[in-house]
Amino acid sequence: MRCDRTSTSISDDVLMLISLRCKNLTRFKLRGCREISEIGMAGLAKNCKALKKLSCGSCMFRAKGINAVIDHCAVISRSSPSSLKTLHIVKTPECSNLGLSYVVERCRLLRKLHIDGWRTNNIELSSSYRFQDIDLLYLNKLS
Repeated sequence: MRCDRTSTSISDDVLMLISLRCKNLTRFKLRGCREISEIGMAGLAKNCKALKKLSCGSCMFRAKGINAVIDHCAVISRSSPSSLKTLHIVKTPECSNLGLSYVVERCRLLRKLHIDGWRTNNIELSSSYRFQDIDLLYLNKLS
């Protein structure tokens, strides 16, 4: 789903309808969907348990939205450690250090982490993260 800046973004209600009618989704990409909140992401996660890949950019939901996907999608959270190997975080200004910590700690197989377009006052690359396991850490356009 790609929402244009000049048009109205899809809402939680629309995302819920998509998730109810497309329960077998394995990949989903959200770009510029400013009206989707943690509630919409939780609905997507609960209804699309086969989701393997989620890509989000320029969306306004916070870490709770990503956490819902990790907690509810069977393929992503089937076992401990999680099978998520690559994570792209693009222009997600509301994502916090706490949210990043949650994802990195839960996703034991994470090898590639791309952070693009973040405000640096929202993130502290703490030495407590498991960065020794990361093969590629990509930081771009941090302000």
